[in-house]
Amino acid sequence: NETPIENFKDYTQQIVVNQPFVFRIPENLYIDPDGYIAYIEMIESPRWVNFNKFEFSFYGKAPSLGKTKIKLKIYDNKGASLESVMYIESIPPAIDFELIKADYFDVPIEGWGLLQNNRNLYLEDLPKKLNVLARCNLDSVNFHFELSGPYKFKRISDRTPYNLFGEGRGMQFPVGTYTLTANAYKRDTLITFKTVQFTVKYSTDSTENILTDWVVYPNPFENICNIKIPAEEDFNNLDFELYTTAGKRISIPKEHIKLVNKVAYLDLGLMDVIAGSYILEINKEGTPLKRIRVVKL
Repeated sequence: NETPIENFKDYTQQIVVNQPFVFRIPENLYIDPDGYIAYIEMIESPRWVNFNKFEFSFYGKAPSLGKTKIKLKIYDNKGASLESVMYIESIPPAIDFELIKADYFDVPIEGWGLLQNNRNLYLEDLPKKLNVLARCNLDSVNFHFELSGPYKFKRISDRTPYNLFGEGRGMQFPVGTYTLTANAYKRDTLITFKTVQFTVKYSTDSTENILTDWVVYPNPFENICNIKIPAEEDFNNLDFELYTTAGKRISIPKEHIKLVNKVAYLDLGLMDVIAGSYILEINKEGTPLKRIRVVKL
C-alpha cells in the first residue's frame, strides 16, 4: 500500500480579511497511487479556521492580515497517511477598474485596459461608447458608483459584473478630467472603496487637444455644461448666468462651478434647472463678455 502523494508543496489559499470564507481543498492537491483519499484530519490551526471533514472544506473568518499555517493528515482507503502543510493568506479587500466597450454581457467583454489613477484616455483610439467594470475579491456586495467631472453620474450595481452605466449602456466621455469612486457595501456596511482620477483627450496629437475659447460642450447637455475660458481671463472675475426664453435670469453660484485646466464645469443639476433652451451669459465685472445659446436635456 503506497502512501498518499502531495501534488503541490505549500499550497496557499487567499481569503479576504474580516470576511466569512468557505473553500474546498482542490481535488488534485492530494492523490493516492493505488486507492483513493478517504479521510483528512486538521491537526494544527488557529481557532478561527474550521474544517468540514465530510466535504474537505474550510470555513471561518480571518481577524487580521497575514499568512497562517494549517497542518493536515491525509489518509487513504487502506490506512496509509501523509502529513502536509498548507497556508491560508488573508489579504485586504481590493477593487480594480477596467475600461470596456459598452455592450450587453451575453457577448464577450471587450476590455480596454485597467482604468488606473492619472490615466489619459484618447477618444480617437477608443470605442464610441465605454463602460467601466469594478472587479473585486468580495462576494455579494453592492457597488455605489459616482462619476464627477465634465459629466456627472451615480448608480448602484448589485450583481456581477459590477459596472458603472449598466448592461448594454455606456457613453462617450466629454473631454476633461474626471473622478470615479466606487464604494463596496455589504448590507449597510462599507467594506472598501476606490477612487481614481483620469483625463479624456481627443487625440495623442497635442495640437488636436486645444479647445476653442468659449466653446460649450456637450451641447445639448444633461446636467453638466462645460465651457472653455480664455487663458487671459481670470475666472474669479467672471459671473455666469442663464436666461430663459421668457427673459428670466438664473444666477449660477460659484460653488456649483469647478474650474479644471481653464474649463469651467457648470453643474446645473444641483440647481434643478429644467430642460429647455437658454442663453448662457458670462459677465466680467458687471459687463457682458459672452452670450451662448445652450440646451439642457
